[in-house]
Amino acid sequence: MVATQNTRGRRIHGSLALWIGAWALGLGSVAEADTLAVPADHGTVQAALEAAIAGDRIEIAPGVYLGDVDFLGKDVHIVGAGLETILQGTGTGSVVRFVSGETAAAVLDSVVVTGGSAVQGGGIEITDSSPTIVRSFIRVNEASQGGSGIAVRGATAAPRIYNNVLAHNTHSAGDPHSLEVDGAAPLVVNNTIVRGDSNGVILRGSAGAVLRGNVIARNGSRVGGKLRGRGICDFSGESAVIVHNVFHRNRIAAFLRGGKDWKKAERFQKREPDDTQVFGNRDGKPGFLRNPKRNPNRSDLADLALRDSRRAKARDAGDPDPVCNDLDGTRNDAGHAGGPYAAPSIALPGPGSCGA
Repeated sequence: MVATQNTRGRRIHGSLALWIGAWALGLGSVAEADTLAVPADHGTVQAALEAAIAGDRIEIAPGVYLGDVDFLGKDVHIVGAGLETILQGTGTGSVVRFVSGETAAAVLDSVVVTGGSAVQGGGIEITDSSPTIVRSFIRVNEASQGGSGIAVRGATAAPRIYNNVLAHNTHSAGDPHSLEVDGAAPLVVNNTIVRGDSNGVILRGSAGAVLRGNVIARNGSRVGGKLRGRGICDFSGESAVIVHNVFHRNRIAAFLRGGKDWKKAERFQKREPDDTQVFGNRDGKPGFLRNPKRNPNRSDLADLALRDSRRAKARDAGDPDPVCNDLDGTRNDAGHAGGPYAAPSIALPGPGSCGA
């Protein structure tokens, strides 16, 4: 075995023959992936990202980390300690940005994203990039135009958004929505989207979003004496796939599709059986332990756990494909705690996985 140094001082390992072969092909040597710790190795998340290279893993210890984060086009896996790791935005832009062509190997995992204020994507902005967002709590962010929680834009954007909670994301002006998709093709699987002050999800353009196994509940508000807010507002030219979701008490309707509001998703499915891209959705109480409070300071993620009851509509309501089964082996529960990628799993969705 041989070892040498790259320009960042990392050790590069491999047999002499393989190294010479790679060099001869003009590929150079490949650095071994590192794990960078925050704050032990780098004081801030952004500093760690600036030091990282593709394939690195950034582990963030419990704590509150003030400062907005840009992935800088790097396919790096950031992982926190769940509710104990808080990315606190500055209030001057998106808390986390993927705007430089990041791929699915750019991962944001198990963090709280809060305190963002932007034109688009108060919590997370994704533009012409395809990162993986998993097991995170995106709460109390705001936007003036779109995507108070997450904004996904661009024809080449196809992120994987799995097992997150979007809660209490609001407008600073205008009429933004908790999750806004514009001309993109995200996989939105097993998320819980609650208490946004407009639509839970809005779809624009015709790239083909997939929404599967989500709980979308209690979104909308009254502004200037008028009601606003549906579970899903679909302006995608009916290109979106909307299957095995649970809708409950969204202000205006479960969803808008084909230019018409449908109070109940089940009624749409009965009236429009030929729409093969909308099926398996349910209406009714998801079965939360406690209804999410209007006041975000009184809300707790534990409130959104599901009761062990047959009357909980989200129980066994997600994708019936066995590849989507819950961690206990039973059928997928709709919402953030369902499916194979829910905490405490550390698996990541990929090609051929649930919802793909």
